[in-house]
Amino acid sequence: MFSYFKLATAALLTFGTLSFAQDVTLTIDGTSLNYESTSQISGWQFNHDNCVSAPSGGATADAGFTISCSPSTCLAFSFSGASIPPTEDSVLLVDLGGECETLSSLVFSNPDGESLVAELLDGGGSDADYVVEVSNNVFTPDHLDIAAGETVQWINMDGFHNVDGSTDTYPNNPDSFYSGSASSDSWTYSFTFTVAGSYDYECNPHASMGMVGTIAVGSGGCTDDMACNYDAGADFDDGSCLENDCSGECGGSAVEDECGECGGDGSSCASSTIDILYNTITDIGGFQFNVNGATVLGASGGAAADAGFTISTGNNTVLDFHLLVQPYLPAVVFWFR
Repeated sequence: MFSYFKLATAALLTFGTLSFAQDVTLTIDGTSLNYESTSQISGWQFNHDNCVSAPSGGATADAGFTISCSPSTCLAFSFSGASIPPTEDSVLLVDLGGECETLSSLVFSNPDGESLVAELLDGGGSDADYVVEVSNNVFTPDHLDIAAGETVQWINMDGFHNVDGSTDTYPNNPDSFYSGSASSDSWTYSFTFTVAGSYDYECNPHASMGMVGTIAVGSGGCTDDMACNYDAGADFDDGSCLENDCSGECGGSAVEDECGECGGDGSSCASSTIDILYNTITDIGGFQFNVNGATVLGASGGAAADAGFTISTGNNTVLDFHLLVQPYLPAVVFWFR
């Protein structure tokens, strides 16, 4: 079988003489060999100093590649013609199964059989600004506040997990990021956030168990210039916009009552009905009186109405009269506030 791998290697090298049109960037982070590529990858090969042990997982396994290693050389290719997809983010190419200081004699090809220029960045490791550990059905930390242009790296410490902040899952995310299908490999995934805003993400198999995270990129604030707490320096709107209440307090809770009074309890315009009683042995042809300490809203009913009197109110004065003089005994009623 290994003789076949030598033939596959020879084919990769032969194709490599045709063109150097694309680039592959590799980094080593622990046992993870991560890659960025501007092209699809149809096969890869590298030499090592016996530091690789049972390589597996990553984009290589996702593409269904066959991986084979000797104590000095590893190679991977597809019997079906499948390819590893290009990516602008640092994504796990394969878990080496051991920690390597460096790799050499890098050979990568595209689906057209053309060689890709591959480079392993010196020192390996991660250039991420923030690291999130993935384990025990939790992201640690589960929230980050970062600046636009900074990079976050997720490292799977244990378990069957992934990172899904795609706009398919979270349509309100300003940008989309996704590590791929969940895996129990020792994978890493990095994403550089260039668009300010509030991001949500999850582990697909364990989202229902609360394995979710959030990232705020840039400064959040109120971006509505009509709001009383408008923040001209905010990078994105965080839903914090407020309005003045009736007293002019930004975000206050005071409201006008039914009397039009700010913060009132409705008592300032409450009305009540008062019966004005009388007792007389003389016929009454009309009457008038003033009311102090309250506002008269109107007057009606009683003996005055029964007698057909005209009742009028104004300026806290009640006036009642009739062209005919008639005796009556019931009360006239008026109300005031």
